[in-house]
Amino acid sequence: MQTLTIAHRFRGPLNVGNGGYVCGMLARHIPGAAEVALRAPPPLETELSVVEVGAGRWELRHGTATIAPEFVWSALDCPTGYVCLFDRETRGFNGLPILTGTLSARIEARPRPGERCVVT
Repeated sequence: MQTLTIAHRFRGPLNVGNGGYVCGMLARHIPGAAEVALRAPPPLETELSVVEVGAGRWELRHGTATIAPEFVWSALDCPTGYVCLFDRETRGFNGLPILTGTLSARIEARPRPGERCVVT
């Protein structure tokens, strides 16, 4: 696994990595022209993993990896289960067993830990 660390001397405002420098560090892993989007302030003096997440798509990760696909699938399934178990007459949940028959999904991007998600 490749890693990079942003040295303190390359800090930007608010003591985080200078945006241009960090984009350049990540772009080193992308052949040809590149577009880099920073979604969070990059920490200084912290080892970050450089991970390819798709064809020509790379991420810098710190700490835990992004959410595993099986947890995303679980999050997609759970709202339907709660709806099926809700009893309108008693305004509570019944104890009947249920089974997911078929679940179809396409995960275009996985959320990061703590990120808010909306299931539609």
